[in-house]
Formats: sequence, structure tokens, C-alpha cells
Amino acid sequence: MSSLSTVPRRLCGLLSLTLFAAAPWASAAAPTPGLSVVVKPLVTNGKVEALEVRQILTKDLPAGDTPLRFRAPLGLFGVKTIADKITGLSVLDANGPVPLTIENKPGQVGPATGFRYWQAARKTVAPVTVSYRIPSQPATEGGGPPYGMKASGQGVSGSGLGFLLLPANTTSTATRFDWDLSELPRGSIGAMTAGAGATLLAGGPSELDSQWMLAGPVQVHDPASSPGLQVYFLGQQPFDRADILDFATRSHAILASSLKYLGTPEYRLFIRSLDVPSYATGTGRTAGGGALLSTGTTLGGQSLDKFKNTVFHEMAHHWVGDLSGAGGWFVEGLTTYLSATLPCEEGLADASFCALGVNGFGGDYYRSPARNWSLERIDGIGSGDEDTRRVPYGRGLLYFGLVNSQLLAKSQGRRNVIDVLIPMFVDRSKGIRLDEAAWETMLLRELGQPAVDEFRASVIEGSKTIVPPSDAFGPCLTRVALTMTEIGSSRKVEGYEWRPVAGCNPRKNRT
Repeated sequence: MSSLSTVPRRLCGLLSLTLFAAAPWASAAAPTPGLSVVVKPLVTNGKVEALEVRQILTKDLPAGDTPLRFRAPLGLFGVKTIADKITGLSVLDANGPVPLTIENKPGQVGPATGFRYWQAARKTVAPVTVSYRIPSQPATEGGGPPYGMKASGQGVSGSGLGFLLLPANTTSTATRFDWDLSELPRGSIGAMTAGAGATLLAGGPSELDSQWMLAGPVQVHDPASSPGLQVYFLGQQPFDRADILDFATRSHAILASSLKYLGTPEYRLFIRSLDVPSYATGTGRTAGGGALLSTGTTLGGQSLDKFKNTVFHEMAHHWVGDLSGAGGWFVEGLTTYLSATLPCEEGLADASFCALGVNGFGGDYYRSPARNWSLERIDGIGSGDEDTRRVPYGRGLLYFGLVNSQLLAKSQGRRNVIDVLIPMFVDRSKGIRLDEAAWETMLLRELGQPAVDEFRASVIEGSKTIVPPSDAFGPCLTRVALTMTEIGSSRKVEGYEWRPVAGCNPRKNRT
């Protein structure tokens, strides 16, 4: 740890060394990183126009005659090109310049539309140094998840996957990341999900892919009422920061107390403003301790409640975590369900707030031509059709409302969906697989074979349209049948929305 004193102060406004996965190292010295990365935001006329990346591989190169490879995404959701924008790429090892061959491998891999691979044409000898530049993504280009590194205020923010070319086949088990902030305003800091300043991550280079990052003159808040939470603001937000900070603080505490199994975890919430019309979007790491949210410099047509719903949604991802296998209905559906119910159950918001959360994705489901498609067919569409991609969100939201109602009815109000999920989350934290088979086992135990059959028909096969009971989202929302217009056509379809009950005060829908 004392090696921090050797880091030049100009590299980062806030110097700290964070062990991202501290448990395996709790009683041992931190491992020596096989890869060290330094990122320098480059400023033109007060805006970050590009990023300069410098890397050094000091050990853990491929064994034998296997050539070293690097990779970067061809593109991502909302980011048309990444690999094509890399310029000035230089790879040097102990024997001099390393010649490279290039291969593109298109095809959906998570959020990526494929990868470009740069392969060394000869055996490399450590140390290997890599340097290149990549422009920041224009604020006006792309929407959806904030993967691209975009200028915000006098800084920059985005994801590691959105700009990093990384070694693809080293055996390194630790990666060090740092910032060179010498061109940013005095007092700027650099941070990512795993920590602020010089950060050591457990795992190989790919650990940087899932990190949300920002650098610049950032305002950081550590609310005393919710230990472990840090909220970062970059740029000029079109709302009262104190209001959003209070909402985020209370959301963190509500999620911790309601879902219990994680205690009060560390969490970094990054909020950036872009020079574009405002829209609520964000992406949180599932079980990964952080999220990045975007907004414009003015609210425009965006409602503050919608932005707050996005805050709660992305934070909830940390507790919901992953489902093994294809599980958008679970990961996104459950997160959407929690963000549309817990704020009202816990007194954080009123019924109109939760109606907005239900009717957004619920309406997308009922109005979609894909509402009765199988999940397999939906997954085959890929990232090109945003309307279809959103169907599992609404399908999962409505399904969890249905199951919650069934559990409450059978237990006479004593057990709800959170009560059955917490033991499953605890098992997952112990390494027990949580997948659709585990979900069906729970359904069979709690609700019987008809519930398993209903799950397969309504969620997996999509052949049965989900219509939860009127009080599925709490006693202060009631179901109303509507004739809706199908997305992409003028065809009329039957659907539902949930409206606040006049004079009703939200209360907990569980014991």
C-alpha cells in the first residue's frame, strides 16, 4: 500500500487503492498486477474530445508459442463503432515494435455487436507497452445504456467496454487502473465502480469491461444516513441535486432493509449531464456495486419521477443480481417490479410514482407485436429492435406482480415474492446455481404445478398474455382495461394500465 506515495500527484485528484474483491485478499498482501492501465482525457476548447490510453503488461503473458491478442468491441448498444475509431495504436515489447494481424468477429456478445482482435505476429517478451487514442463519443450520437465515453460538463464518463482495447488472453489475475487528469480542471477526480483514483481490481483485464467510469470536476456525496453509498454528480443537472441525493440515499437504505441478504453494501452512483435534450437512461452492474445515469442539461419533456424511477431501478440491480442462463425476464423484470412497488410500500413515493413505473414497461408489453413471442424468438432479434428488446422487462414486471398476488393469497398475506426470493439470493451468494429450474422448483413448492405451467406459457413461451389482478401492485393502484394502438402499426389491441386510487395512502403490501 505504501507504493501509493510514488504515484505522481498530477495523475489523479483523489488517490486511493481499492481492492474490488477484497475477500480473497483480506489477510494477504495485494497481488502484483499483471496489467496496469492509465487513461488521460484530452481537452480541446474546454471539452474532452478524446482519450489517450497507456498500458503495460509486466507478466502473465500467454504460455508457449501462443501469440498475445488484444480485443475491442466493434460496437455496442448506442455506440455504432469503437474499434474503427482507435488511432495511433502502438505495441512494443522488450524486442521492439510488435507487428499485428487483425480479425473482425461480428455477432452479438452481450451488449457488443462483435469484436476486433489484434494478434501479435510473433512471440512477445515482457514488458509489453500499448498506447492509442480514441475520440469521445458525440453527445448527440446514440441513446439507451450509457456505454460510450461522452463529454459531460468539463469531464467525461461512460463504460470501460466503450473505449478500452485490452489483452484478451493473458493469465493475469489483477489489474491496476489509474487516471492522468493533467488536462482537466484543478481539483478533478477520476473514479469507476470499483473505486476512486488508483484502483486495483481482482481479476484479469476483462474486469474493466463492466466498470462505469467518470473523470472531471465531480461533486461527491457520502450520505451519513446510508453508509456505503457514494453519489457523484458530473455536469449541470436539470434538477435539485439535494432532492436526488435524498431520494438515492433513501432508496439505498430501503433496498438494503427490504432485501436484507447483502447488509448495507458499498455502492457508487454516477449521474452525468449531457448537452442534449434530457432523457432518463442508465445501466447498473448486476451485483456490481454501481451505476451510471444520464440526463440532459434541461429536463424538457422528461419527468423528474421518471428519472427517480431510473435511479431506483439501476440501484435495485445490485440486489437482484444475475440469473444463470437467458434471464432478461428475471433480471430486468424483477428490477422493474421492485422499482414500481417498493418506493410506495416504504413511503418513499406516492401512488402516481408507482403507476408511472408499472405503466411504462407494462404498456410496452401490451402494445408490442412481440408480446406473445417466445423468449427464444425475442432473444434472436438482438439489439437492433429496441421495442422488442423491452418486452421481457414488461413481461417480467407483470409476471412478478401476478406471482406476488398468488403468494399473498395462499399465505393469507404472510408471504410475498420478496420472502421467497431472499433465501434463493442467499443460496446464490454461497455458489448455488440460480436459474429457471430453481425458479420452477420454488413455484412447485409454494404454488403447485399449475404455477409452473403458467410460468412456462406466459414467460418462456409467451403464448399466454399476462393479466395480473387489479391490486397486484398494491392497494393504491387499480387495473383499468384499455384499447391500445400496437407499436409500429395502427392495429388496435387490448391492454391494461394501473391508476392511483383516489384518497388511498400507500402502505406495505406485506407483513
